[in-house]
Amino acid sequence: MSGATDPREDLERIRATAQAGEMARVIGLVERALRALDGSWLVTTEAAELLGIRLGNTLNRLVLGADVLADVLYERRGNRMMSPVSSLELLQ
Repeated sequence: MSGATDPREDLERIRATAQAGEMARVIGLVERALRALDGSWLVTTEAAELLGIRLGNTLNRLVLGADVLADVLYERRGNRMMSPVSSLELLQ
């Protein structure tokens, strides 16, 4: 599983492996998929830096105020606001 694979394909591979009862392999596949996702999402301060915005709070206000783009520009993960690098690059 590489970063270039489709997440749906990754999940289908994980499901098939789990159905086959190969739980150790499932854990490895999930960890690799999570690492691939982690590299493509930024926390608010990192996203602000990429966009040349001085403060993460400024980016928060901009994203939350952009109703149409909010779903594309961030996702809540626990108490963190995470932004996909691909969307930030397009916004840039």
